Amino acid sequence: MKDKAIIFGVGNQYKRYRNLLHVRFEIIAYIDNFAKEIDGINIISISEASHLDFDKIIITPFCWHEMLKQCLDNGIGKDQIMILDLLPEIYQKNVCGVRSFGQHYEDLIIMGIFGQIGIEKPTYLDLGCNHPFRCSNTALMYLGGAKGVNIDANKVSAEAFQLTRTKNTLNLNCGVAPDSGVLSFYMQNEDSGLNTFSYDQVKHAQKKYNAEFNRIESVECKSLQDIIEDHCEGVFPDFFDCDIEGLDYDVIKSYDMTSKGPKVVCVEVRSDKMQQFDNLMFSYEYFKFCRMGVNNIYVRNEYKELLTCCN
Repeated sequence: MKDKAIIFGVGNQYKRYRNLLHVRFEIIAYIDNFAKEIDGINIISISEASHLDFDKIIITPFCWHEMLKQCLDNGIGKDQIMILDLLPEIYQKNVCGVRSFGQHYEDLIIMGIFGQIGIEKPTYLDLGCNHPFRCSNTALMYLGGAKGVNIDANKVSAEAFQLTRTKNTLNLNCGVAPDSGVLSFYMQNEDSGLNTFSYDQVKHAQKKYNAEFNRIESVECKSLQDIIEDHCEGVFPDFFDCDIEGLDYDVIKSYDMTSKGPKVVCVEVRSDKMQQFDNLMFSYEYFKFCRMGVNNIYVRNEYKELLTCCN
């Protein structure tokens, strides 16, 4: 017997996954601010929906946070709410029967590296985690039962992790910088992966992507040293994923990884910063395993003989 569901939002995201939703659920009502009728069923208000007999309200748009608030304000419990944008199956890619969530399938390479060095469930630290599943290099680890820490300066991103990454996980809403303190956070929008503390990165994004940054917020930042000491029991996790839009180099440089660093590092590196990053990581006794898309993957030298290097 199918669960009874109410669809909140009938725009493009709903239309894209309509068949999936109708296979999984019995749709009994719709809520939408702009439509009057869908699939022959009248549109109702959120207050009307709260009085119906249903199992789930399914929020479909990417900008789900305001709708979530409306649901909670009308007495609907979090266990009755499903956010389509936060479901892993929406972002899961299949490669020869193996699932991946990484933007360039990096997660498969990373898990392959850990398999070769004998670690089944690597611990992880994900800086600038952005989304629980979309283009995530740690989602596969999480679903496999690994323990990790996710950090993002964006409140909406942090809330998404609090709703979905609930097991063996610490989710923090703060920035990361070379030194702890308050910095200006340049925001394109609440769902953007281009939000940054670096004004140089703002100019780069404006030039390359024609991005517009509409807000500046003051955000508390932690240093990498403080994060390791306060939230990782003083020990750097096995895997370090770093995508903090322009501050990556300065943050990595602020922490001496030579003897106490992670086993594997994946970091977003602009092509004009390649040599700078390589030199830094080489000085920390890492070798570059490969580059996938915009990300460099580095591995500690002690594991080099166990791996087939791609460069």
